[in-house]
Amino acid sequence: MTSLRCPDFAVAFFVAEIAKKDWKGASIGMAVGITMQNVLRHSMTDYDQLLLCGAKREDARRRVQPSINGMIASWKNSK
Repeated sequence: MTSLRCPDFAVAFFVAEIAKKDWKGASIGMAVGITMQNVLRHSMTDYDQLLLCGAKREDARRRVQPSINGMIASWKNSK
């Protein structure tokens, strides 16, 4: 995450989330990427609401991915 200018509070949160799981066979980069995607998908988009309304998981993910990409891109571009 050092290449991202992710807010400090988010870094601490992601680190805590990553530490909760056994990432056997996964690189730290993979663990960070998966965790960031999951946290942003569930907490910063309407993904869960889409699922509750009957959307298929793949369709819901496809719909919210641009928002997730935008959030991550904003961290890359922040100073």
